[in-house]
Amino acid sequence: MDSTARSPASDLLSGWMRTGGLLQSVFVRDLIAGETLALEPGTRIGAWRIIDEIGRGGMGVVFRAERADGAYRQEIALKLIDGKAIRDEQRALFVRERQLLAELEHPNIARLLDGGELDIGQPWFALELVRGEALDRYADARHLSLGARIDLLIDVAAAVAHAHGRLIIHRDIKPGNVLVDANGRIKLLDFGISGLARDGDTAAAGLGTMAFASPEQKAGEAPSTGDDVYALGRLLEIVAGPDPPADVRSIIDKATAASAARYPSVASLSEDLRAFRDGAVVSAHKGGLAYRLRKRIARHPLASTGAILAMLLIAGFIGALIAQRGAARAEAAKAEAINRFLNDDVLTSANPMLSGDAGLSIRSALDRAASAIGTRFTDAPDVAEAIEMTLARSYSGLGVFDIAEVHAKRAAELNRQRVGEHGAETWAVRGLLADLAGARLPADEADAYFAAVLDEMDSAGALDMPLAVDIAFDRERMHARNSQTNKVIAEMQTLLPRARHVYGDDSLTVIGMESSLANSYAFANRLDDAENLLRARLAKPLGSDPALPLARLDVQQNLAYVLRQRGKADDALALEKEVVESYTKLLGRTHPNTLSALNEYAGMLQDANRLDESGSLFREVLEVRLKREGEENYKTRTSMNNLGMLLSSQGSLDEAAQWLARVHALELRLSGADSAETLKAAHNLAGVKRKQGDIAAALGLQEDVLARADKTFGPNGPEPAMLRYGYALTLIAGKQFDRAKVELARARDDLIRTLGAGHQRVKTTNERLAELERDPLAARERVLHAPR
Repeated sequence: MDSTARSPASDLLSGWMRTGGLLQSVFVRDLIAGETLALEPGTRIGAWRIIDEIGRGGMGVVFRAERADGAYRQEIALKLIDGKAIRDEQRALFVRERQLLAELEHPNIARLLDGGELDIGQPWFALELVRGEALDRYADARHLSLGARIDLLIDVAAAVAHAHGRLIIHRDIKPGNVLVDANGRIKLLDFGISGLARDGDTAAAGLGTMAFASPEQKAGEAPSTGDDVYALGRLLEIVAGPDPPADVRSIIDKATAASAARYPSVASLSEDLRAFRDGAVVSAHKGGLAYRLRKRIARHPLASTGAILAMLLIAGFIGALIAQRGAARAEAAKAEAINRFLNDDVLTSANPMLSGDAGLSIRSALDRAASAIGTRFTDAPDVAEAIEMTLARSYSGLGVFDIAEVHAKRAAELNRQRVGEHGAETWAVRGLLADLAGARLPADEADAYFAAVLDEMDSAGALDMPLAVDIAFDRERMHARNSQTNKVIAEMQTLLPRARHVYGDDSLTVIGMESSLANSYAFANRLDDAENLLRARLAKPLGSDPALPLARLDVQQNLAYVLRQRGKADDALALEKEVVESYTKLLGRTHPNTLSALNEYAGMLQDANRLDESGSLFREVLEVRLKREGEENYKTRTSMNNLGMLLSSQGSLDEAAQWLARVHALELRLSGADSAETLKAAHNLAGVKRKQGDIAAALGLQEDVLARADKTFGPNGPEPAMLRYGYALTLIAGKQFDRAKVELARARDDLIRTLGAGHQRVKTTNERLAELERDPLAARERVLHAPR
């Protein structure tokens, strides 16, 4: 970290030096290798080049580094474990810290920018390099007013509340971890994993700077959001100075009181800070009715001109007191529920030292935490709703849509009980339900979910809200998955200008939308439109968001796909290879984005009949995904399917059948018999069974698929016709030529209806039908010995 002031390094650098509370425990310190890690200036790590060492402490070492590949200029803080020999336990904890930091996206929190691991297995991550001064020194050097200092504290509290909302506790809030940059913006550092410090050892649990640690923290008790409330109170005490006004003194006293009397949450502390700033009633102040009356009259001086108005004010005070008591009770219940869930379920499940599972997967941790929810939040339904929403999104991100939907429906029911069926507070949960419906239901049924919430937002004049844009984009992605290409193109052409207005032209959201529209253009065979849109984006300069270079690579990858569709195989392969190399430099070989690019590159190599190279890459990607994500992750299932299909084309039918049968069994268990992915997996497995000569098994699978296809894909998509085409091939292999002709003709007609007469799939179907009419045995021979 840099500083524009001459501040002691031990203060300003402390936030970078630690790898969280759990990583500083006595147990973990014993794991550190005797030899420390030293990197010379100029050493290359990922896309970064070491400039110098910032400092080291606990078990972490931090370097200042700069961009090394010339893509753009940037300096970052690069953090590693301090030791050359890394044990699995250390690595797991460090990687978990990195993941938690990745989940924190707030303007007042130093951002995680990059991550990977060295060839020796040493993990690392890159953080925003904040150039600024410690909060107290910044305020004193500029002689800031008390109001301005309170505004800075409110920003700090907002960052802490953001983390608490994601079930993460800071536990070391102090001036050195709160920097103010040259523009007066707060940045909170060292924010990720110290809430996991639940070792039994008192010294380990009492981590952080003792002057800012709560009494419970010093006593070695389990982490609590109350620890951060206490630290914020101490921070306010320093920033406010030795003789603050009575209201501020009351806020400090309540924030630093014994745990039972402390503010129940950071949000309630923030409310009092805002109340002081705005001249309103501070709940911590015990001044009674006269105090409240003075505050109200000071804010509304005209109300003091008549006795009637004064009486109305007094009546209002009484009502406010009653409401505040009720709100305080609800807030306390909410905070207690969050703390219990943090300490007893999420943290224990996420901590391999406590769960007893050093190889704990994200899915396993989610399952353990979710199973503990039960009826624990009956006294705090708003907490339950928030946690259920988070679980729903997490499971959806893993591709486990059935369980995601269970949690989303629980959140929706809690939301309905709290605010009713309609209104602004229902839109987020209804949008999530619509997105999950799009993953599990036929498009027409799912579309009704989207239409209901978007129509209501339209009536409320809220279509320019970011949430409305996001929900509408989810709707179009659902249409795209269901091959409703013309609908996607028409509606995206309306949505994109709105998204540019809401998010800005160089935003990640807009770039993602352009890529999605380009894919739809390509599927509709409008390849010129697709290529023009993508090249236009690539011609624009990059904005300042550090994530934009990665978004640009995604655009390049989409362009490679379009070139592939245009028959420019060499150009597509060269561009995709460039994408793979760029991702590898930026993120490392095993990063999920790199793996996706490798997977696409392997597919292109397969198209080019470079099957050995393709197979090697497919296996590499699958090996990493199985180890890191587990077999249930949807990307892992995709990798298994890709390898199985390649092996089938190579004639390695037994191994191909093993992989594809595994995918089919997983899809059945995770997604259900009627899901689109299950039907596609059954179709692929049937193709291998056909090649193995097991015609009965292949027909059995495909007949079941066709019986479900119309319900799953709806009447307007091409998928049922494509599946019927595969069924016809199996009929040809089984010498049922007349039935095959009927099925091929039906498939062709449906493809014309859904894709248009000029589509390549229609041409292929007509060629196969003509061959079957001309020479059935030759058609059978082609089916049995087709490479794919």
